[in-house]
Amino acid sequence: PADKLKAARLFGTVAEAGLSRSQDGRTVRFKLEDQASPAKTLWVDFEGTVPDTFKAGAEVIVEGGIAPDGDFRATSLMTKCPSKYQKENRG
Repeated sequence: PADKLKAARLFGTVAEAGLSRSQDGRTVRFKLEDQASPAKTLWVDFEGTVPDTFKAGAEVIVEGGIAPDGDFRATSLMTKCPSKYQKENRG
């Protein structure tokens, strides 16, 4: 049950709608979409250092737990490295 979920790692995509940042850029709130089923979303709140590559449409990994209000409180936010940064296959 969601109210018992205290520690989890979730992977998904930052939804196009609903993304907001504080003025100092250290707090973000966004909808995390399930990649296999984009209709399944979860609100995520994060306070800390936000990666430069974080934006709507980015693939992210968040770690944290469900707060009493039902939102996911992330203690860690990482963006998945785009393929353009991966080593080319030199076979």
